[in-house]
Amino acid sequence: MGIWILIPIHVWIVVENGNLTLEDAGIGQLKRILLTHGRSDHVGAVMPLTDRLHIPVQVHPVEMPYMEGRVPYLMRASA
Repeated sequence: MGIWILIPIHVWIVVENGNLTLEDAGIGQLKRILLTHGRSDHVGAVMPLTDRLHIPVQVHPVEMPYMEGRVPYLMRASA
């Protein structure tokens, strides 16, 4: 017996000239991955996908210090 936990997610796929761009997670014939930010809830599938598919990951330059681990993400304020 298992317990299912439903977590709402948003996955965006952009089709451009027959190529797919994945935003945040997913599968398919991808040419690149676009991340809105580098928190763990958005990057979980990135390394296995890039290792297997050899595709680039794109993120806004403001996010690079966080993605590279040079600056920690601030914790969310508790309600």
